[in-house]
Amino acid sequence: MSGVKGACGGARAGAGRKSIAEEFKTSDLARKAIIEKYGSLEAGLKTLLNTGEQALIKFVFEHALGKPNEKIVHEIETVKTFTIIAASSKRD
Repeated sequence: MSGVKGACGGARAGAGRKSIAEEFKTSDLARKAIIEKYGSLEAGLKTLLNTGEQALIKFVFEHALGKPNEKIVHEIETVKTFTIIAASSKRD
């Protein structure tokens, strides 16, 4: 597809992750809307829990408390060292 404008890689305007400031702005707007509708974040969350919508409840908990990361913990009890003695392959 040579010669096609935009067919090459590289940075594009608007591409990539949102800035942290924009993420905080979105979070702040959501909190304000919940407080305006229900009077407090606690009342809004209680109302949400009473809906029984499992996917919505999971979504909110993951965003409020943080989504758990898969983490593999490697445990090593002790590291034993040893010396390798090279034996001659010649027989006398």
